[in-house]
Amino acid sequence: MKKIIINAFFLFIALLSGVSLFVLKYQVKAEERHLHQIHREILQNKREIHMLEAEWAYFNSPARLKELVKTQTNWAMIEPEQLVTLTDIPMRPREDEGLVEVIETEDDKLNKEKEQKKSKSTQKEFLSVSKKMSVKAKPNLDSLAQSAKSVSQKSDETKSRLKGHSQADYVWSNKDKKGRKDP
Repeated sequence: MKKIIINAFFLFIALLSGVSLFVLKYQVKAEERHLHQIHREILQNKREIHMLEAEWAYFNSPARLKELVKTQTNWAMIEPEQLVTLTDIPMRPREDEGLVEVIETEDDKLNKEKEQKKSKSTQKEFLSVSKKMSVKAKPNLDSLAQSAKSVSQKSDETKSRLKGHSQADYVWSNKDKKGRKDP
């Protein structure tokens, strides 16, 4: 009985895999047809683009446009004598030229003096602030120097722990100790 159940189970699995392969085969064929349809549409679009570019080149040809301008409008061609440079155009004199005279009033002089005094006071304030900052920064510089000394002392301690070895002994290199490169 066990054999019949096991054989029936394997037969069912074989039938199931056969049916799924059959369905998969037809799905793949449908996708291939769809892919071929897309390729045909792409080729058709490329042909249409090529035709439109040819039409565009024909419609924008200079000889054709020149004929259309002659027949459709009453415009005339530009002659070389009509072209001039900017230096050939005479400049129109200004109406107010030479009439304006700058007169400095007492108020203008007072305003200039006020601005000069203001800039001098600003400079003095800046100098006093910078002096105050340098006095405050001095202790910070001293603490920085002390920390640099402690770092260099730690570095000396580390070097003494190496006991005659150099830093190159601890760094990976593609050269062996005799100076030859590893194969």
